[in-house]
Amino acid sequence: MFNLVNMGMLAGLAALTVPIAVHLLRSRRFRRVDLGSLRFLRQAIQETARWQRLREKLLLLARLLAVALLTLLFARPYFPQRTAAADAAVDTVVLLDRSGSTRGQSLGSSAAKRLAQEARSLVAALPDSASMTLAEFSDTVRSTEEFGDEVPGGATDYAGALRWAADRLRLSPAPHKEIMLVTDLQASGLPEAPIADWPAEIPVRVVALPLPGKHNLAIRQVRCRTPYAEEKVVVDVWLERSGDCPRGDTTVTLQLAGGETLRQTVPWEREQVEFEWPLGKERLLRGEVRVAGDDAWPEDDARAFAFLVHAPYRVVLVDGEPGKTPYESETYFLDMALAAAADRLAGSPFAPEVRTSLGSLRDVRAVALCNVRSLAGDETERLKAFVEGGGGLVYFLGDRCEPWHYQRLRDAKLFPATLKTGSLPVPRLVANWDATHPALAAFAQRDRGGDLSRIVFRQALGLVPTEGTSVLAKLDDGSPAILAAASGQGRIVVVGNPADREWTDWPTERIFLPVAHELFNWTVRRGDEDKPVQTRVQGMAEAASLGIHEGTLLTVVVPASRESRIATVPEAQFRERLGIGPPPAESAFDDRELPAKRERRGEFWPWLALGLLALLIAENVLAERTAG
Repeated sequence: MFNLVNMGMLAGLAALTVPIAVHLLRSRRFRRVDLGSLRFLRQAIQETARWQRLREKLLLLARLLAVALLTLLFARPYFPQRTAAADAAVDTVVLLDRSGSTRGQSLGSSAAKRLAQEARSLVAALPDSASMTLAEFSDTVRSTEEFGDEVPGGATDYAGALRWAADRLRLSPAPHKEIMLVTDLQASGLPEAPIADWPAEIPVRVVALPLPGKHNLAIRQVRCRTPYAEEKVVVDVWLERSGDCPRGDTTVTLQLAGGETLRQTVPWEREQVEFEWPLGKERLLRGEVRVAGDDAWPEDDARAFAFLVHAPYRVVLVDGEPGKTPYESETYFLDMALAAAADRLAGSPFAPEVRTSLGSLRDVRAVALCNVRSLAGDETERLKAFVEGGGGLVYFLGDRCEPWHYQRLRDAKLFPATLKTGSLPVPRLVANWDATHPALAAFAQRDRGGDLSRIVFRQALGLVPTEGTSVLAKLDDGSPAILAAASGQGRIVVVGNPADREWTDWPTERIFLPVAHELFNWTVRRGDEDKPVQTRVQGMAEAASLGIHEGTLLTVVVPASRESRIATVPEAQFRERLGIGPPPAESAFDDRELPAKRERRGEFWPWLALGLLALLIAENVLAERTAG
C-alpha cells in the first residue's frame, strides 16, 4: 500500500461528479435525422448504436480516471520507507554562514538575506520531533534562537564551525545526527589541511547559494611604512582584485581626518599604491582610503586607518675607550646595530648618540656604558635618578672595567652583580638562555634565527648576580653571560663582554643586531607602552560597525581582508578540502514525520503525471470520434 503526503487533496475526488453529469446530460439529447428507406440500414444502425454506447462509456471512464489521477497527483502518493534512524531520535545542527562575503548586494538584496531565508526554510522543513540547534558562524560560532537578517561579517572559518557542531552533536544522546551547512562555498575560508578525525557517523548536508557578483575590487591593507619618522609620512595601500575584474585605470583616494585629500590613478595591474606627505605636529594620524570600485561588495571599497608615528627612542652610548678611527671605537658596532632598520623608510626605533661622557639625559630613554672604567660622583647620582625614574641602562663590560669602580655603582643599585677580578680566559659559547624572559623571547626557536649558541666569548668578565637579578644567558661552563634587573622604575642589562671585537667576534655576526635590539627594547619598555590605537577585524567577536571609534583607545574596525577573495569551489572539492565525506544519501527521518514541502524517498508522482498525459491523449481521440 501507499501513503499520501497531502491527504486533504482527496477532496478533489468530488470533481468526479462533473464528467458523470456531463455524460447524463449528453445521453438525453436526441438528434433528428431524415432517412430514406430503413430496409437496408436497420442492421447497420443497430450495430452503430451499440458501438456508440460503448465509446460513451469508455469516454466517461477515461474522464473519471483523469480526474482521479489529477487528484492523486496533487496528493503526492508514496510508498513508505523507513531508515534505521526512523525508530530513534535525530539531532540536527543548522549552520548559517554570516561571513563578510555574504554582505554582497544584488538587485537591492543582500546574499545574507537569501542565505538566511534558505536556512529558515530548512528549519521549517524539519519535523516537529527533530531536536535542533541553530548557529551562525564566521570567524567564530554563535548559537541563536532564530536566524535574523543581521550580518556580523568576519573571516570564514568552516573548520572551526564544523568542529563546533560536531562537538555539540557528540554530547547529544541521540544515536543519529546531522549537520546542515548553508553557505556560499567561498574558497578563502577552507583550511590548509582536512579536519582531523572527522566523525563519519555525522553527515553534513551542504546547501549552497551563488555569490551575488563575478568580480570584486577592494582595499586589502593600509600600512604606515614610517612608524618612526621625523619629517614625512609614507603610507602603503594594497588593492585586492578577485574574479573577472574589468580592466582599466583605478582611482585610489586617501582622505586625512581634518586634512587634505590625496588621490592617485594607477594602472589596472598595480596592486600597491604609495602615498606620501610631510609630517606635521600631529603624530596620531587617522583617515580613510577608498577605491572607485563597481562591484557587488561596496563595503570593502573603503578602509579606515589610524596610526601613531613615533619619534625614535634616544639612546646615549658612552664610549669608554674611543679608537683612533670609528671602526676601533667601543661603540661602533652597537651604534650601527641600533641605527639599522629592516626598511629604510620605516627607520629604526632607536636614535643612538655616541658620547665620551654621560652628558645631559634630557629626553634620553636609555644609556649604554661600553667598557667604561668609572663615572664621576655627580654622573653616578644623575644616572641613578635617571634609572629610578624609568630610564634604561645597559652595560657592555671590557678590560677597562675594574671591580672597585663597579662596587660604587653596585652600592648605588645601578650594577646588579659583583664583578670578579680578572677575566675568563677560555673561549666559551652561549649554551643556555631564558627565552621565557621578555628580553630574549624572540629567540625561543633555534631553527628560526633564535640560536644564540653562535655567540662565542673568547674572554668574559666573571659575574656574581645579586639577589633578585635574572640570569638571561649562560656560557657552556655555567658562567653568567647576560643579566637583567630592575632599579626603581628603570631596567638594567649587563653583558659580560664588550660590544667590539676585542674579546669576541659576535658584533660581526648576524645575531648581534637582533640581540642588541631586543635588549634595548626591554630596557626602554618599548612593548609595554600604551598604544593609543588598536585595529580590530569585524566579526562575531567584534560587532562594532566599520570605521574609527573613540574611547580609551582609538579603535579601528576593518573588514576581514580575505573575504574580498570571492573565488568559490564546487561542493565535491569543498568536501574534500574539509574532509567531511560525501553528501548523505537519504534523510534520517521517517517519511511520515516529514512536513508536506519535503519530498519523500518513495514518491511516484512522476509516473502518475506520465499516465495522466497518456490518458488525456486517449480521451481526446475518443471524444473526437464520438463527436463525429
